[in-house]
Amino acid sequence: WKSTDNGFTWNYIMPNGLPDAPPTCLEFDSAHERLILGSMRIYGSSIGGGLWYSTDQGLNWTLFGTDTTRAGIDTLGIFSMIIKQDTFFIGTAKGIFKSTDNGIRWSFTGLSNIGILSLAINDNGHIFAGTGSGGFGCYRSTDNGLTWSLKLDLGENHRVFITIANSGTIFVADLDQDGIYRSTDNGDSWQSVNNGLLTDLPNGKNVRLVAINSAGTLFAGTTTDGIFKSTDNGDNWTEIGVPTKIKTIITKNN
Repeated sequence: WKSTDNGFTWNYIMPNGLPDAPPTCLEFDSAHERLILGSMRIYGSSIGGGLWYSTDQGLNWTLFGTDTTRAGIDTLGIFSMIIKQDTFFIGTAKGIFKSTDNGIRWSFTGLSNIGILSLAINDNGHIFAGTGSGGFGCYRSTDNGLTWSLKLDLGENHRVFITIANSGTIFVADLDQDGIYRSTDNGDSWQSVNNGLLTDLPNGKNVRLVAINSAGTLFAGTTTDGIFKSTDNGDNWTEIGVPTKIKTIITKNN
């Protein structure tokens, strides 16, 4: 779907070139004026997907690379991506893949057989990966994806989503009962920041994501009790809105 009036109205796009696979992530590559979309579909016991780009506002889509250069990313479920100039990182059901030539050639770059649900990069170029199946929490790479180290161990198979504020503070949202963690030292140490998040949720403090507006206000989306807000960098949270399942939050200015 596309909106040309700041989200007031929406029109369905009949995309040419995309397979029947649900999109899982969408980014705008400003350096090349194109949309990039990742997808995933489960076929019985196997997973498929791929990465496509569009240069005409989503009307036509082209699969990245060729059969000999994609390194199998078209057969993997893609959960997340980040773009660093002409270098792309994608998080898949089988680890992290990287392209350093604008998406033409791809190679595996770490965390084998781990589902990578989220990727984020800070101003230092350090990359953070939030894991799902097979992983243990939040991993960090300080060498452009060559090596990875576990920085926040939440136990196996916790589903982790990462947000980095303009200040450099890192927030981890755990979808499996542990709520929110915060790091102010590039991921070297972490603090649980759940004061005010309901502790009597049926499945614990299940937080799917943290969003941040231009004033630094934090918004946490939960799986059962809607949205919580913090104006003190996560020290305290208050519930806002109606209790419901939150999957996505975006902010515009304040």
